Amino acid sequence: MALFKFGPLVADARGSIGGLTIARNRAGAYGRQRVKPVVPVSTRRSIINGNLSDLVTYWQETLSTVERTVWDNAAKLTSFPNKLGDSYTPSGCNLFIRSNASLLAIGESVVTVPPVQPVASQLAPTLVHVPASGITITDIGIFDTTQVGNIFLQFSAALRQSINYFKGPWATNGGFPIATLSSLPLTLIISADLTINSRYFYRFVVILDNGAVSSPSILPIDVGAVA
Repeated sequence: MALFKFGPLVADARGSIGGLTIARNRAGAYGRQRVKPVVPVSTRRSIINGNLSDLVTYWQETLSTVERTVWDNAAKLTSFPNKLGDSYTPSGCNLFIRSNASLLAIGESVVTVPPVQPVASQLAPTLVHVPASGITITDIGIFDTTQVGNIFLQFSAALRQSINYFKGPWATNGGFPIATLSSLPLTLIISADLTINSRYFYRFVVILDNGAVSSPSILPIDVGAVA
């Protein structure tokens, strides 16, 4: 579904409507013919779809009316950015599934109580290509490493360096504890796995043990030839 932002005329739009997909690159907004993506059948995709189905059933059949009301009330105090950067308020079910799908993705258990701690802040790491090591995190900026949880890490395949935007499909590197960030640098991928003169995108999501989930941080890193 396309998402429009209205001003005196249409100010912005993202997504698909009819046979048209509206997107944006560094040159501005553009439209292209809508093509239904081919979603490959994989073990990981099957697990994700199974988790989502199980969580919907859990919401409907396992949580009590009181527990669902608690999630509904928590959702009213929560906001997330949409494709245009504007905020929206999720439903209680949306919040429950968002929190727990993230926890299940890193091997944690389902939480039945919404997080009382605010949604975890986004991670803003500095990525560097170190020829002897690979791609590493050398700094994380202002971030509370005492938070209890994990970083969910995904990355793209090798891309052309002219590509400035990537939204998937992502390969998953799994999760690692937030405490790991206190002992940087941290190697994300070794040199042997890299394609020279390519660009990679990394997607970081902070997932706290209480179910608080950050918005993703998506960062590019270029890999040049070894001098």
